[in-house]
Amino acid sequence: MKMSRMILLMACISTGAGAAPAGYRTVSIQQGAVCVAEAGGPAHCFARDGLRKSLPLMSRDGDRIAFISEAGPLDARQRPLATLRIADRHGQQLAAIAIKPLGPDEVASGMRAVEYLEWVGRDRILVGGSINPSSGEYLVVDTASGQVVQELIDDGGGIGVSPDGAHIATIGDAPHFSQGRPRTGKLVVDGNEVLSLAALGVSPDSRPLWSPDGKALALQVRGRGERPGVLVWNRGRRSHSLTLLPAPKQADARRALAWQGGDLLATTQAEPALPGRPGAAVEALVLKNAATSSAPALVRARPPAASGAAQTRSRLKAEALRKGAQEADVWCADCALRELPRAAGPLSE
Repeated sequence: MKMSRMILLMACISTGAGAAPAGYRTVSIQQGAVCVAEAGGPAHCFARDGLRKSLPLMSRDGDRIAFISEAGPLDARQRPLATLRIADRHGQQLAAIAIKPLGPDEVASGMRAVEYLEWVGRDRILVGGSINPSSGEYLVVDTASGQVVQELIDDGGGIGVSPDGAHIATIGDAPHFSQGRPRTGKLVVDGNEVLSLAALGVSPDSRPLWSPDGKALALQVRGRGERPGVLVWNRGRRSHSLTLLPAPKQADARRALAWQGGDLLATTQAEPALPGRPGAAVEALVLKNAATSSAPALVRARPPAASGAAQTRSRLKAEALRKGAQEADVWCADCALRELPRAAGPLSE
């Protein structure tokens, strides 16, 4: 990491438990309107049309806002599931895109509601929602043309988008209703199967997590006897590793994965994260050189402190909720919040 970037991250981490970063911006849903506030100041609200709204989300550059609106009376002919709307930060509408419109003889299928948004490029947004308790449908929408450019089904814990938005990983062939056969599946990247989980004797147990450089991704899995493990696939080498892990000390505890350069950190949390309060890590394991090694060394480590960026985002969101927002997103130009995905919904936490 370059020194200037290291200084920037350290500066933002130092603000995680105290003052908010300078120049941050909050977008929220308040009483049916979309409201934008600069650095905690008074909010400017727009889209007061009486329609329900959700998932407010700033773009990566902070100049545009995406949000989901229920379909209005003018959409009655198309009968869409919802409408994806894009506005600039001053409230000027730039686009209104029907999500899953129906033709005259079509019947609704796929996602039951829009539950997830993520900016995956300057003019591309990922729109997703659950089909059943374990499967979801995701659409990549080109906001300039208003067209769906990619349709994806995920049978795992959720979709994984690389940091640059260029690659998307899903779990396929592990349907919730599987006629008695075990849920195994396959790892799919950019629409192509890259690994058979069935051949490895494992089943998915988390969403895929890309490394910071987008060259590797990690996935929590379950082996025979429900033994926990971590599967890592290297995109450039087309190679993989499977590392079995000891069971967490607490039977009901869950592990979380995080990349640290080419190493992979697996932490066990005693308490789940809540708005304004990050989860407390009680034990940690590190897979050394997991991004490139076919047999990463597994070592115990001291549980890390919560990410300064995650703490800051969680705290500022909680502050917006205390002020009356139903949902909120936080963005800033020059702090580590920029390192976090531009996503909204349960998978974003």
